[in-house]
Amino acid sequence: MKKFVLSFVLFSVFISCYTFPNNITKITKSEFDFLQDRSKNQSGVFGLQLDVSIPKKTQDYDDGILTNNFYQFTCFKGQGEIFFEVKDIERFTCYLNEYKIDTSKICKNGLVKFNISDFVKNGVNILYVSNIVPKEYKSQKPFPKLHIKIPYPKLLNSSKKIEGVSYDAFAFLDQLLEAEIENGFPSIQLIILKDGKIIKNSQYGNIYNADHSKISASKKIPVTNKTLYDLASNTKMYATTFSIQRLVYEKKLSLDDKVVDFFPEFTDSKNAKFTGKEDVTIRDLLRHTSGFRPGGAYYRKEKVKNAIAEFKPAKKITFDLIMNTPLSYTPRTETVYSDINFMLLAFIIEEVTKMPLDKYVSKYIYKPLGLSRICFMPMDKGFSKNEIAGTVIGEARIRKNESNRGFVHGRVHDQESFFAMDEVSGHAGLFANAESLAVLAQVMINGGGYGTAKLFDLNTVNLFTNQSNLKASHAIGWRRQSDLAYSWAFSGCASPGTIGHTGWTGTMTMIDRKNNLAVILCTNAKHSDYVRPMRYEGDYYLVKGYGAITSIIYSAFLNADNYFLNTMLIELAENKFDMLKTEPKFENNGYYKDLNAIMQTIKKRSLRSAMLRKFLRTEKAKQIKSFLKEKLVLK
Repeated sequence: MKKFVLSFVLFSVFISCYTFPNNITKITKSEFDFLQDRSKNQSGVFGLQLDVSIPKKTQDYDDGILTNNFYQFTCFKGQGEIFFEVKDIERFTCYLNEYKIDTSKICKNGLVKFNISDFVKNGVNILYVSNIVPKEYKSQKPFPKLHIKIPYPKLLNSSKKIEGVSYDAFAFLDQLLEAEIENGFPSIQLIILKDGKIIKNSQYGNIYNADHSKISASKKIPVTNKTLYDLASNTKMYATTFSIQRLVYEKKLSLDDKVVDFFPEFTDSKNAKFTGKEDVTIRDLLRHTSGFRPGGAYYRKEKVKNAIAEFKPAKKITFDLIMNTPLSYTPRTETVYSDINFMLLAFIIEEVTKMPLDKYVSKYIYKPLGLSRICFMPMDKGFSKNEIAGTVIGEARIRKNESNRGFVHGRVHDQESFFAMDEVSGHAGLFANAESLAVLAQVMINGGGYGTAKLFDLNTVNLFTNQSNLKASHAIGWRRQSDLAYSWAFSGCASPGTIGHTGWTGTMTMIDRKNNLAVILCTNAKHSDYVRPMRYEGDYYLVKGYGAITSIIYSAFLNADNYFLNTMLIELAENKFDMLKTEPKFENNGYYKDLNAIMQTIKKRSLRSAMLRKFLRTEKAKQIKSFLKEKLVLK
């Protein structure tokens, strides 16, 4: 009996550690060379995360011996292929993580692809290759060759529930966001991706509000997964920073290149209070340590206004104004978030590439990734207003011989971008749907590529996402979590290396590379009633504050149960009420409607929760109801 048990255990271990030939498929040379992918990718942005030939050349061989046998690559459960080209090899040893690969079929067929979807781990995987035995020929000398290729992961849509995820938390999130919409928030797109899979892709609300825009309720158009949003400052990440990362990877730029190297006129004036423009580098611009103030208000300058009045391009005028803009502090002594930095970076990208920024990002970033719903000036690219979320209600805008007096819709809201930069700028102007941003987020998680498109490498990703030496929440181009420095948007649960950005219009992207997690939140929060300069009702809802939403999302990965979730919900109601009662500055309709959305969510969830029913009977809950009845009626 003991012998039988031992034999069974050994057999089971053998089965678990050995792959079977039916995972290996014979392919053609053109398939191995990815000729179809190359032909589709006319921009030349082709590349793989692993592309190695064995044996290595003498100059590439490490004297540690064993170090030559191990290769790392990123992959996720449920996907992945390894491509092999074998010539004059009898056999070789190959392990993928703990699994030994049967290489006999690989050597026999010469050109094969190996489906590794059942053998990979989420994140970093290890491939081990050694003991290559050449074939023996009587009449010729063998030239053994082993060529291995592995593409980057691509996002999969997950229809099945993922282990270790609390879908109760997602249901709770849906209830809260739907209540926010019912209480006046305009619209939302939300994508959560984890371990190479889109595990939540939801939309809420309408492309524009019927209220205040003289559009009847019957003509409201629901937001879909295809709807475009004005990304505002997320343009800085997914147009400008992505472009700089690619150009640095290609060695067409260095972070230490100086602005004056490209534009000799970028110098201090004789009477400058702060000097050092000649020493400002690309790194300084990306880190917001250049010396520039937050903005230049170039659209208000007389020359720009004259060009606008005559419907002429203003971008060249703005360039000259930036060249003559004085510094407001000595470079590298402070961190001051500035749109001027990224406006100037756009001019540098255009100088280096000899292409307009919008055309460069389209050809060398978006199209190679298969993205067709991300661009500048969507109205000029064939998109209709019914495909774009309305941005702001009640601002008069005249440009391109058209009048948008009802609300800003389909044109970039940012006035500097719209008027002074002819709608294409490095700081604002990009439109996209959440699905396009999800692919770009996955590029960063993958280490620079997607499928057979390689924009940059892992070294470049690491370089740009390291913490700035002056401010914890800044990396190179990116915002960074660090020691909770950006937790107001990313939550207190995000890992220190989490990167991303927010946008004034109501967009937030968060990429937690350590946990293979990204959250894409697109809203048009400003498409709501005006409250005060630069602030609208939509700014005061939880969804626009971001941090509460990302906290709920992280709770899903903590396997939060309904007790945990309902505890958070009660805390939201009580603390928001106390905040509104004690701080007069918070008195506005946006906060009141948001609190009402929270209370509606409690009421809905109380049907299945004794804990929430008990809360609704408390004196505090009664005070909140009375408070909301008074405030919402008065308003």
